[in-house]
Amino acid sequence: MKAKEADILFVPGFKNSGPDHWQTRWQDKLSTGRRVGQVEWTKPVRENWTEALAAAVNGSDRPVVLVAHSLGVPTVIHAIDGFKKPVKGAFFVAPPDVANENIRPRHLMTFGPYPRDPLPF
Repeated sequence: MKAKEADILFVPGFKNSGPDHWQTRWQDKLSTGRRVGQVEWTKPVRENWTEALAAAVNGSDRPVVLVAHSLGVPTVIHAIDGFKKPVKGAFFVAPPDVANENIRPRHLMTFGPYPRDPLPF
């Protein structure tokens, strides 16, 4: 599959990805790339983030490829059950250790634990 044949959804992490971040640069270069927006980037709520991602996946017209960074990774993993359309693949970068009791801010722990089941893509 070619990039132009897929909806490439970028899933940033905590505090979003700024203009010089690699995710933003990739998104800007891909005609079918778009960012999954969140209402609150600095106080993430797992249910809100996963619902926003599921809505983006389910609203896609083409096959979906996910590009997740940081807190975007557990967002993808916990949103899978809400996907009504298949995801063809995912690229995960720097997943946080959400089980670490020393993680700051503490509310990031609500994005854990990671399930042990194989991913469907």
